[in-house]
Amino acid sequence: MQCLETSRKPQSKTPVTEVDVLLSQPEPKTRDRFLKYSCEITLDPNTAHTQLLLSEENRRVTLLFYHESYFDHPYRFTSYKQVVSRESLNERCYWEVLRRGRGVIVAVASKNIRTAEDECWFGHDDQSWALECCNKNSYIFWHNNIQTPVSGPRSSRVGVYLDHRAGILSFYSVSETMTLLHRVQTTFTQPLYAGLRWLLVLHLLFLYCSLWKTYLDFLIVQIINCVCALSLTFVVDVNQLKVAQVIGEATICPPHISPSLRKHRGT
Repeated sequence: MQCLETSRKPQSKTPVTEVDVLLSQPEPKTRDRFLKYSCEITLDPNTAHTQLLLSEENRRVTLLFYHESYFDHPYRFTSYKQVVSRESLNERCYWEVLRRGRGVIVAVASKNIRTAEDECWFGHDDQSWALECCNKNSYIFWHNNIQTPVSGPRSSRVGVYLDHRAGILSFYSVSETMTLLHRVQTTFTQPLYAGLRWLLVLHLLFLYCSLWKTYLDFLIVQIINCVCALSLTFVVDVNQLKVAQVIGEATICPPHISPSLRKHRGT
């Protein structure tokens, strides 16, 4: 009301609030522009499902067939193979996810998704937004349990841009160029967290195919050894089987920032 009254006075100018300035700033168009808002993100080991192995200073997550021996924690995901970042996101920021394997979901969610009393997978409530990376040139955007098919170029790298105060969330396919996959315009009422998840159905399908191939290869080698050495010795290397049971990986990469951009940011 005070702003309206001030604007009626002939001698005064209409005040411009900080929110107005933020809303008027356009979304970057090139990767170099996005990199001005790049942020360091690490994954929170206290939230990681027991089939997710964190490495590289908690920036890489590997999906395993077997379970790791993690201690209990009230914020650990137990029903879904998910993990969220340690850092909260409440300003303009940009990060990229480098994925390997199928069924990876890149998400942004509020802290409420990992409460001890209840647990929800990314994109199936009103406080999380998720991009499912499918095969070929297709994606699926999830929010509040509603799926939206998205078409775009296939890439192993997904860029995520968040302008928290302006209510903008965008997902990009990153290769030699950046292609917008999906943009959300809403109002964020609480800090958000970066998240990663894998699809269970694709896990099992890929796992069964992988294990069958592993065991068949193993049997073929043993049969050849038996024929050559006339022995029936079967030895299973558990470590080799564990390596074969790695289903997929995803890494939250701090995008490379050129010296000129670092100077521009004052870092």
